[in-house]
Formats: sequence, C-alpha cells, structure tokens
Amino acid sequence: MRTNYKKRETHIKLGKFIQKARLEQKLTQLLLAEACSCNVKFIGAIEQGRAGLPWIMSEPLSKILKINHFELNFKILASRLDLKVDRNISKAVKLMSDSHDLQAILKSYSEASPASKARFVQGALELLVDEKVNL
Repeated sequence: MRTNYKKRETHIKLGKFIQKARLEQKLTQLLLAEACSCNVKFIGAIEQGRAGLPWIMSEPLSKILKINHFELNFKILASRLDLKVDRNISKAVKLMSDSHDLQAILKSYSEASPASKARFVQGALELLVDEKVNL
C-alpha cells in the first residue's frame, strides 16, 4: 500500500512537534507511552510520521507534555485534512482559545464518527465558499 506523500508530510510535522515537546519535558518514549497507556512503538511511529495521532490521546498528551490542548488538536486536524497551518497557527490557537463555540465544535468533531466528520468538513467548506461568493 502506497502512502500519500502529502499526508505523510503532515504526519511528520505533527510527529516532530510531539517529539520536541517530549524532549523539552525530558521524557523518554517509554515514559510517555506509559503515561498515555500505549505502546512505546506507537509513540515512535507517531514521532516518525508513520502513524497519525488519535484524538483520544490529545488531552492526556497535552497535559503530560505541557502543550496547549487546542494547538495540539488543531495540528491533529491539520494533519488529517492536509492543511498547511504552520504560519497561522498562533492566530488560530488564540482564536480557538478565546472562542467557546469553536472549542465545542472541536470537541464534537473529535467525538464524531468518520462519516459525520466528512459531512462536517464538506458542509463547512461549502458554507465558506458560499460566504466568499456573497461578499
């Protein structure tokens, strides 16, 4: 099976972000895996961009690594949607941190089924296109 290069590239960026945060906290992959109740090989796969980061791990990871939970969720979302967000991440994190509506949307999205997530993304993109046309 061939991996989509663009998708892999976004997973690599997310993995490097996780690895950097882990090293800043002076944690080994083993300690992080134990703290997250997962396998050390899985942590390694995430850090190397060979595996995506499941939503369910975002909250424990953000606490353990002392990183902004919304920034991590945004990076996870970006890696899943192949968004290029590095330049505007601080603006997006501030917006998400200040907006209870966006926090509720992100929480609901993270708990939704894959089919619901796909419908949400399609609907959101259509709304944004319609708004641009009506401006």
